[in-house]
Amino acid sequence: MSKRQRPDEPSQDIEQRLTNLIVKIGDKNVANLTTHIEGLANALKGDLPSHRELIMDTIFDCAHWLQPKSAVYGTLVGLLNQAEPDFGAAVATRVHKELQQALDDHAPLAIRGLSRFVVELMNARVLETTSALELLEMFIGVSQEEGVLPARRDWFMCLAMDTLVLCGKELSERKPKDLGAVVASLRTYANERKSLRVLAPVLLPFGGDTAEDEVLEHFDALWGLVTTISADNSWSSPLLLAPARAFTAQLAEASSLVRVRVRGAAWLGLGLEEQPG
Repeated sequence: MSKRQRPDEPSQDIEQRLTNLIVKIGDKNVANLTTHIEGLANALKGDLPSHRELIMDTIFDCAHWLQPKSAVYGTLVGLLNQAEPDFGAAVATRVHKELQQALDDHAPLAIRGLSRFVVELMNARVLETTSALELLEMFIGVSQEEGVLPARRDWFMCLAMDTLVLCGKELSERKPKDLGAVVASLRTYANERKSLRVLAPVLLPFGGDTAEDEVLEHFDALWGLVTTISADNSWSSPLLLAPARAFTAQLAEASSLVRVRVRGAAWLGLGLEEQPG
């Protein structure tokens, strides 16, 4: 029984309390975020044996719909994984399954949220670095498809950068060579990419009359962030939450890391048949 749970507390009230604690973490005070995450993890450890499914369901709902706080939930899983290592393994299995399904369903919001969650789980030492790298490389690989539409190519490159800014620090320390290759691929694409002004000016706010400083494309905004935070290899920004860094030593004590293997083209719905063997 959790220390916060009263002996006569109805089960429905307990579940609502746990849900509220998980959903609202970090909403009011970002300055003390790491303290609040650690406190929440300690509170949930006592409830894991009896409310494991509810806790996991709520965390995944938050990963889907509260994407600005993906770092919070990745770190929370990392801390819970210390108390119950098979919890981290169960989360890894589920995130693989749900991301696969999101890609098969062409569900962009879910794809983005779960991709962010994957790299945050890597930051929290729940997943191996290989899991994050394979995901990034797979997204970047879409740009090399034959006959790929510019909108599809841009979307996956933006997705790669959106996840990269969250895990660049960890990769720079543990896989610097692989990180360099990822950034180099993004730079090549950025140099060769044609802007919306060239491809489809009709989509700009004022069509071809839109001035250069009146619109900033999503790709350009993300590429600007990547180049800024990678320039000095800090991979940090006031815009990005990174609570896992406060628990580096603690999370490093995890007994094992899980590798989530991706299935290549099938994950991206490229219409390629799986080869035997």
